[in-house]
Amino acid sequence: MEQFDVLSDKLFLRIEGLEMQVASLLKAKLKAEEERTQFKLLLQEVSATPGEKGSPGLKGSPGLKGSPGLKGSPGLKGEKGSTGPRGTQGTSFEKGGFLFGCIAR
Repeated sequence: MEQFDVLSDKLFLRIEGLEMQVASLLKAKLKAEEERTQFKLLLQEVSATPGEKGSPGLKGSPGLKGSPGLKGSPGLKGEKGSTGPRGTQGTSFEKGGFLFGCIAR
């Protein structure tokens, strides 16, 4: 019987502690809802009021310049070959020259 009394006292204290936590959480919730309502009202007032023209702001930085890249190698040198026989020269078309005329055909 004595152990039952000790156990019930511990449970009662735990329940009281939980009740206190719930009460403080409810109080915090009500405060947060009230602040939210006030914020919404303030936001509506601000959006309804025409604002003054602000300063133009700061100019942004021009940014970083990129690297010039790698230079390619000149390649292997070989012997010069013959030019070969020459074909007929292409005819020039009205618009765009020979190449565009061939593409248009």
